[in-house]
Amino acid sequence: MFLSCDETKIQKMEGSKNLAEIWKELGSNKPTLEEQFMDRADFLMNKVCVVAGNNQYRIVDCEVYYHSKQHPDPFIHSVVNKHEHQLNSGTWFFNDAGGLDLTFGTKSENEEEKVYAAFLIRGIQDKSGEYTSGIRNVVNKIILSFKNAFINESSIHLTANLYPSEAVFELTRVNLSEKINNIEYKEKPYRYIILSPEMKSKDSILTKLVHKGEISKEDATKILGYNKKIW
Repeated sequence: MFLSCDETKIQKMEGSKNLAEIWKELGSNKPTLEEQFMDRADFLMNKVCVVAGNNQYRIVDCEVYYHSKQHPDPFIHSVVNKHEHQLNSGTWFFNDAGGLDLTFGTKSENEEEKVYAAFLIRGIQDKSGEYTSGIRNVVNKIILSFKNAFINESSIHLTANLYPSEAVFELTRVNLSEKINNIEYKEKPYRYIILSPEMKSKDSILTKLVHKGEISKEDATKILGYNKKIW
């Protein structure tokens, strides 16, 4: 189910702040980065949607990349030549892997206080329930929402939406560079996903969540669509 509403719905919950201000401050009251990341993931997946042309897409799969002095994530895109754009907050960024990021970095004159940060969108779902998975497929789907190159069809932006709230599950990120040997950050649960029968690699995802005890075998079977003898 995918129910649209206007931005005032979230403003009423958060006061007079607009979505950009909310995004910039999200998680600031949480003690750990992991909790801050989850706050942002829940916001992206349960509170807003991507608007492109006349289409709206719910984010159902995303990953976080965050590089600072205290949290030197080596897998952030272009970690060697980090993009200054990743210091912004609330802007779109096409990363070197061909995916679409939403930034939440921090600018500073002091190099040690700079934070390069973004959420990579891995999966989206439209109003009909059609699921698009894979970072390049997501970009193609969004671009194809604009039917005519000679007509102004507005921009790609986020707007407030009201959905039935869905559980957001944490997993490890996928397709990380094999050239980087850093087990600590490779095993961080920095992928966020809403479960769907349409999601890609659902067998593997559900098996991991069953092993972690986060969903039951019965619920996993319903999503999988068939009975798996061995989890």
